This record gives sequence, structure tokens and C-alpha cells, in this order.
Amino acid sequence: MEFIKPDSGEAPEISIIIPSFNGSSLIQNTCAKTVEAVDRFFTWEIIAADDGSTDNTWEIIKSLRLSEPRIKGIRLSENRGQQEATFYGMMYASGKWIITMDDDLQHNPADIIKLYRKALEGYELVFAYPSKKYGRTRKAGSFLRDIFFYILFRKDFSLKVTSFRIMSDRIKNRLLESGKRHIYISAAALRLKPETACVTTDSAEISGSRYSFFSLARLFFNLLAEYSLPDSFYSASHRIFKNKAGKHGKKYGNPVCEILL
Repeated sequence: MEFIKPDSGEAPEISIIIPSFNGSSLIQNTCAKTVEAVDRFFTWEIIAADDGSTDNTWEIIKSLRLSEPRIKGIRLSENRGQQEATFYGMMYASGKWIITMDDDLQHNPADIIKLYRKALEGYELVFAYPSKKYGRTRKAGSFLRDIFFYILFRKDFSLKVTSFRIMSDRIKNRLLESGKRHIYISAAALRLKPETACVTTDSAEISGSRYSFFSLARLFFNLLAEYSLPDSFYSASHRIFKNKAGKHGKKYGNPVCEILL
């Protein structure tokens, strides 16, 4: 694949958002592997979003920023969960395409090119789904997620929704206008009805999850309640609360306490 990089000063082609909670043993290697995968093909930036970690994740992100200015970081003052950490990372992304992925290399950075190629076929939202099986907890979470998307969007079960995805900056900007309390990025994006696709990857089998089945079930029911309400409800709530956050903040206040851009 050939890609002609734009002149310096232009927006990067891709912004890669990597949320991390207590990922001090993971984030450095994940960023290194990601840079290795994309540097020959794209102009890029990585935004590592520290989700209120209690270990030294933020110190590692700061050291990465010193060695590579294109690796940027934000730090949340408290743990808000993967969805919100990703969402706040997206607020600071300047790329033409936004990629989201986990911090543990269970999403293979080499598959970013596959996502990008598929997007260029005319899709504004593309998910990457591993061909190998999940562990039990992740299987259960995936089952609940598929039910959720089928109930609300009548989603074809062949379309696998994951946190490893690429979206256009237009979709990102629409998401940032969301008035929802419980943000679920994939649900909010699908509600915009973009052209959507899925690619299969050869990522390693995922044997576990940092989330319990109980937490996944609670997320499912929160989202089912939130996204089953009409859009007009959220338009009204957004107008009511829009002045409660700063330039980049959400209606409930901006938890971003440190920024490295």
C-alpha cells in the first residue's frame, strides 16, 4: 500500500485513540507496535487516554510524549470507563480518520491498514472483528451487545461491532455533539446511519476481559434504557446542559485534568 503524506502542518490522516486504565505494563509496547505499523503509510497521531489510572500509566505516557511528539495524551481525573475515555480522546483528535483500539495488543495495529482500505471503499464506519473465538466473559458480553444492537437498530448479525474501528471525522464531530449521559460510541455512531462495514482480522484469541459479566450486563441495561429514548429527548438535554462544560467538555463537566498535545 502506498500513501503520499501531506505537507507538514496539515491535519494528520489518522488519529489513533488508545484508552488505558492501569495499563502501565501495556501502553508503551502498544504505542511502539502501533507506530511501527502506521509510520510508513500515514501521517498520524496517537492520543493515549489515561482513564484515571492508579498506577504510573500517566508517567509512561508523558515519557512517550517526550520521545515522540506525535504521541499525545490526556488524563482523566477519575475512572470513567473505556467508552468515556475514548470519547474524551476523540475530542482532541485532529485526524481525517479516527481509529479506536484497546491498549493490550488484542487489536493488532497491523490491521489498521485493513480498516483504512475498507473505509476508502466508501464507508464512514468500519469495525474489525477477530476470526478467532473470545473467552467466556467476552463471549457473553458480545452476545448481550449483539442483542442490544439488533433490538435498537435491527443490525444484521453478520455486522460485528467492536471497539476496534475506524470512522470519518464527520462522524466523530457528530458524536461530540451527543447529549447522552451513558455514551456508547458504536451505538451513537450507528444511530447516525453511516455507510458501515466490517473486516475480519487474524488477531490472537482473547481469553479474558478486564470487565466482569455483571459489569457488562449493567452496561447493556444502561444503554438499552438510554438509546431506546427518542433523539428529541437528548437534543433538549444537550441544550439545557451545554453551558456546564468548557470548550471540549461534556454536559456533566470535563474530567480531563491534564493534556499533552
